Amino acid sequence: MKYIKINKDRLNKEDITKEDTRIKALIINSKNEILLGYSYHCYQFIGGHLEKGESLIACLKREVKEEVGIILDIKQIEPFLFKEEYYKDYPTTNENYNCKIYYYVIQTDLLPDPSKINYTNEEKIGNFQYQYIPLDKFEEIIISNGKKRKEAEMIGHEMLIAFREYQKIAFKK
Repeated sequence: MKYIKINKDRLNKEDITKEDTRIKALIINSKNEILLGYSYHCYQFIGGHLEKGESLIACLKREVKEEVGIILDIKQIEPFLFKEEYYKDYPTTNENYNCKIYYYVIQTDLLPDPSKINYTNEEKIGNFQYQYIPLDKFEEIIISNGKKRKEAEMIGHEMLIAFREYQKIAFKK
């Protein structure tokens, strides 16, 4: 598993006032398409926050089911990337945030099932939708979308880092 640490402000662990752990899934089918969420005019990988006492795999399965209605039958899976980022004065002054994200690749031809989706209120407000995009158009679409909105640019940058790490692994085989 690749580890990426971003800490531009050189914060120490004791400087952190808020921590968050998330999982993200690169769900790829045999047609070389990736399943993404789209909310608040931003593309995003399927995934979300780890709940207290929840394992990473349980979180992965729950988030995929809640956001796209796919029930994963996995017992063991390893992330291909772990990214840890430190933010000074985020989201407000005097709050320092540590975000840890585990990225997984799920290769499946299971289709989304809207009857199993359970969006959060935030996802409903953001008009969360899912869609497949071709892998060979991924970077172009994410970069283009990032030009429309600052948040989309930030999320897109994070997605591009993960996608490029995935490509290194995928093309080694």
